[in-house]
Amino acid sequence: MVARCVLALIDDSLARQGVQVTLLAGETQGLERVQQYGFTSVPEAGAEGIALAVGGSAGHRVVIALDDRRYRKTGLAAGEVAVYHKSGSSLHFKADGSCVIEATNFLIGAGAAEPIPLGDALLAWQNNHVHLGNLGYPTGVPTVPGLAATLLSAQHKVE
Repeated sequence: MVARCVLALIDDSLARQGVQVTLLAGETQGLERVQQYGFTSVPEAGAEGIALAVGGSAGHRVVIALDDRRYRKTGLAAGEVAVYHKSGSSLHFKADGSCVIEATNFLIGAGAAEPIPLGDALLAWQNNHVHLGNLGYPTGVPTVPGLAATLLSAQHKVE
């Protein structure tokens, strides 16, 4: 009824992902992958998972979990949560309530045209940016440092 499996292929074009997995007995089977609402991922071949036979029927198996020990972020404290990527980028919600973003670049907002750098580069970007004003002409650079400048002062750098 419950079996370990190893991911061989994945199809993310479907409403519910389709996966091809190899079960412990060496059997290869195409299954649906059930994920948590609000979160989706496309693991690479070699990720390991759990397949359940719904109603005890091998013909109605689904994969309910896929994990990849090759890339998993480790060393979290009790109660902490992280979203991670094989590149090393992560969003880490720490026990003290802080959130650490580890990434080279990230996009803010649906209309962001290009990645925004982190750390000192973000501070420089914030204090030197221009955009179109109400009449369609470029504005000057800010005359008062923005919120990013306050948050990214020498004592409060983004990790």
